[in-house]
Amino acid sequence: MVQYRFLALAAATIAVTAKISVEVHRSLEVAKQSNIRVKFHCGEALANHRRRLKAGASRTETIESVVHSLKEHTRTSQALVKLLLANQSTAVEVDTTWIDCSMYIDKVTNYLMYEINALPQVKSIHLASVRAYNETKSHDQPTSTVNEVIEWGIEKIKAPELWAKGIKGDGIVVGIIDSGVRHTHKRLSSNWRQEYGWFDPYDNTELPNDPWSHGTHVTGTIVGTHGIGVAPNAQWIACKGWNTTMNIRRLLVKCAQFMLCPHDRYGNNADCSKAPHVINNSYGSYSREHLDGRYDCSVESSGYRSRVWERQQWAALYEFGLSCRIPSSDCCRRH
Repeated sequence: MVQYRFLALAAATIAVTAKISVEVHRSLEVAKQSNIRVKFHCGEALANHRRRLKAGASRTETIESVVHSLKEHTRTSQALVKLLLANQSTAVEVDTTWIDCSMYIDKVTNYLMYEINALPQVKSIHLASVRAYNETKSHDQPTSTVNEVIEWGIEKIKAPELWAKGIKGDGIVVGIIDSGVRHTHKRLSSNWRQEYGWFDPYDNTELPNDPWSHGTHVTGTIVGTHGIGVAPNAQWIACKGWNTTMNIRRLLVKCAQFMLCPHDRYGNNADCSKAPHVINNSYGSYSREHLDGRYDCSVESSGYRSRVWERQQWAALYEFGLSCRIPSSDCCRRH
């Protein structure tokens, strides 16, 4: 009987601690405090959305319902954690992201972490992810000349054949989560949607910019004019997912929230009717935690369809009303 009780106690202990990532345990082994992300169960929020949504709801109404349900659920599910934080003096709530039902807390002690972990609303606990970069400046040199040459890649996927049929992306808005976009680029300046068209959660810059140039390149491939983009008549909006020195996970998720229901540069006056039809994330990471299905369910419940390709790295494209593939090609096969 004693042996069975011991096994039951051990199983219960494993079940509780399984919610805490190995990285958090290791962090607290070498430090008395840690900065963590607390992930809450989100299923109830999406179930509430489906119950409330009326038949025949418009795209905007569907997105508004998802956003409202997630915000409401995040507020109620995190209430007990907020009470725990109010009754101690060290830990500080940094931020909340509703799209993935997460709370970010700094200076958490081992004892407080186990108190939080014991709550049934809590799904998992991870380190608050911050990736540091060597500061990089773009070598992209603005030019006043614009060549009317169709790029080889555009020719290769036969985009001009669609253009000849009048299919150029008219009426479509593409959202870019990347290093930013240089809005003054000659092939991108004419189709940037200025209204609810830019969010920089790092530096709150007023106009789209891109210190890395990667996001500008990506945007050009998708919607660039003068022969460099697949859908030159589509508009684009963008959010800066990282800056020159770091990638902060919660700010990257803030970009996802902006894309689902755009707001002004200060995070206010949200208008879900401004949501883009396609959301593109095309950057690499060897960390699976960086894209762990963090908001797939929320995005799909809003009417988007999500497809994720994984090899050594990952890339994700969220889409609405379209069925797309990411074309790939070996540069050696240009001819």
